[in-house]
Amino acid sequence: MSLTAEQIDQATDIRIEKISVPEWGGHVYLRTLSARQVIEWQQSIDDDKAKKASFRERLVAMAICNEGGIPLYADLVDGADRLGKRNNTVLHRVFTKAVEVNRINDMSIADVAGNSDATQSDSSPSD
Repeated sequence: MSLTAEQIDQATDIRIEKISVPEWGGHVYLRTLSARQVIEWQQSIDDDKAKKASFRERLVAMAICNEGGIPLYADLVDGADRLGKRNNTVLHRVFTKAVEVNRINDMSIADVAGNSDATQSDSSPSD
């Protein structure tokens, strides 16, 4: 059966996964982001070295939610800042799961994280 636009619009296709984080005293939920939210994540980091440095925290802040899928951090910047103060190993594990849940590939991560070599060589003087 072919779906209508209305049926697609009404579909519940956000997935929520529970992840154990014993270092934080329990578990958290991670949700899939919409296509638009992934683009917003990518754009929130573009062309700003300070923001690129917090690309993991920003993705986790967008994906971490309660059991019902409601984001825990209403403010992305504040959430990323707060998460950036957590243990790096733990945060990286949660980030890795958020990447998996959202099917973000390595190329997307490389694009968001950096190309710092290209940025530096573009600004380097050439003789």
